[in-house]
Amino acid sequence: MKDILQVVISAYTENINELLQEPVALSQVERFLPNADDKCVEDLKSLIKIIPPLAKLFVDFINDSNNLIEDRAKVSAALNYLIMPFDVISDDNGVIGFLDDAIIMMSVAKKLSVPTRDIQTIVAEYRPVASRLEDVMPSWLIDSLSNIEKVLSQIKSN
Repeated sequence: MKDILQVVISAYTENINELLQEPVALSQVERFLPNADDKCVEDLKSLIKIIPPLAKLFVDFINDSNNLIEDRAKVSAALNYLIMPFDVISDDNGVIGFLDDAIIMMSVAKKLSVPTRDIQTIVAEYRPVASRLEDVMPSWLIDSLSNIEKVLSQIKSN
């Protein structure tokens, strides 16, 4: 099962990297972030760029049996959210479609009981970018992401 997850995540992150090579129109972003400006588009692309390396770190985290099972389950749930094409912002909306995925992954990474140093580094580096984007998110998006974060935070081992 771990090998399947690794293959799927690899293919998905390759798709994200290709998508990031394309120009992003402000009008595309404004559909979901009505108060967006050119700086928001730059921040969005910057935040989406963390998905591939963070996804790889998450796969490695899951595969390391020394990590807490609760943390491994949360990371697994975040990766499953990433590969679901129809989530809060559908992935077929271009780069903006991965904003929710990046926010969920960052949220899970911040809440790990014992995160790796590499995960901590990415979270610390991109926290300001995520915060700036959260400042322009409409309430429906914030509420939706908060609800998902609540569900993920309830994951515990038996």
